[in-house]
Amino acid sequence: AAGLALLANTAPVAFGALGTPIITLAKVSGIDEMALSQMAGRQLPLFSLIVPAWLVWVMSGWKGVKGCWPAILVCGGSFATIQFLTSNLHGPTLVDVLGGVGSLVVTAGFLRFWQPKQIWRFPEERADETGVGDSGREAGEEVAQANRQSPHLQHQTPDQNNSDSAPCHPSPVSGLPRLSPRRIAYAWMPWVLLSVMVFLWGWPAWKTSLNGGRPDRPNCLAGVGKLDFDVPWLTGVVYRTAPVVVVPPGADRAELPEKAVYEFNWLSATGTGIFLAAVLSALWLRIAPSIFFGEFARTLYRVRWALFTIACMLALAFTTKYSGADATLGLAFTQTGCLYPLFAPLLGWLGVALTGSDTSANALFGSLQRITAEQLGLNSVLIVASNSTGGVMGKMIDAQSIVVAAVATGQSGGEGRILRFVFPHSVVLALLIGLLTLAQAYLMPWIIPSP
Repeated sequence: AAGLALLANTAPVAFGALGTPIITLAKVSGIDEMALSQMAGRQLPLFSLIVPAWLVWVMSGWKGVKGCWPAILVCGGSFATIQFLTSNLHGPTLVDVLGGVGSLVVTAGFLRFWQPKQIWRFPEERADETGVGDSGREAGEEVAQANRQSPHLQHQTPDQNNSDSAPCHPSPVSGLPRLSPRRIAYAWMPWVLLSVMVFLWGWPAWKTSLNGGRPDRPNCLAGVGKLDFDVPWLTGVVYRTAPVVVVPPGADRAELPEKAVYEFNWLSATGTGIFLAAVLSALWLRIAPSIFFGEFARTLYRVRWALFTIACMLALAFTTKYSGADATLGLAFTQTGCLYPLFAPLLGWLGVALTGSDTSANALFGSLQRITAEQLGLNSVLIVASNSTGGVMGKMIDAQSIVVAAVATGQSGGEGRILRFVFPHSVVLALLIGLLTLAQAYLMPWIIPSP
């Protein structure tokens, strides 16, 4: 489950919640934001088609892919289509939001009219060849009986006197009882709240407001929502020079001091929005405060070592940045010459694997990618955009994601096993996007938008 979740978390990474990685890439590279969005939107849709099939293949083999290929095509095709159209016609901000929601709705609607002939089950489960069988009906009866007998579940039901409490007819496919639209909406509401909060906290205007407003127009949260601290003995001490930074016109050399500022943005941090979504969900589900905060404390204790590991990995990422190791690794890739389009996405892949963030990898290597492309006579839009699109394949192997996946699936301490599972997939997918970039550079230059 952890490996599949990490594999699935690839297609949306390049655009982020509201296009932040592409926006950051445009700022550090000086290339038009819309051109980078269009270029990324002409690379990733192919992988949006591949990833659903890849997931099913990893889960159930080629037999599983053959059994549900129509659903795979609808799921990946709808996401890829929306991803392409939004990134090329609108920009990077709503690509993943519209793509995810649209794909979910289209796939759910398709499954109302089409069902696989067989239901795939784990080996230890009692599988039925037709997909209906007695086991599904028995499971449905057990669920219905549990709902009737459990006072805790009855307490959380919004209205026990409505039609939702009536016995439901079983599904002809799974044998489980059908749920009314009201109960489905009731169960989905926590995820809707989570999506709204993540969207809101990723909105630049909202984030700026929580951080205290603009410098010229501060609000009442100025100096409260965000606190900045210069790191002593580090800020302004490290300098980046050419070719890592651009030499200003008329200057002999470029020396850019590296700022080391610790930002404590406790209000605008995404975790604050997620915590607020959890509180609102608890109110919606009528969970007692004692149960909610007790579960919160138990979860915090459960992930204590994961939090420590993530903190160590962030420290490693900053050490990599301020020691110049990131630039050294990046410059090593530039020695590949005409094959650089193959390795440019791998630089983004390496950056995300080290930092855990496509935005951070773009901030680190965006300028370097453009300088290298210009020195080698390559199209800078393609090369710079490939830093972000290649980075998506590194998301599944970064330490933060692996630790979170391990904790979420109850496998604390098994991070090494999860890494060994996803690493080959990450390398293969990164090489595929490298080959696509190489083909677009020399065989399909017409697909590259003008900056």
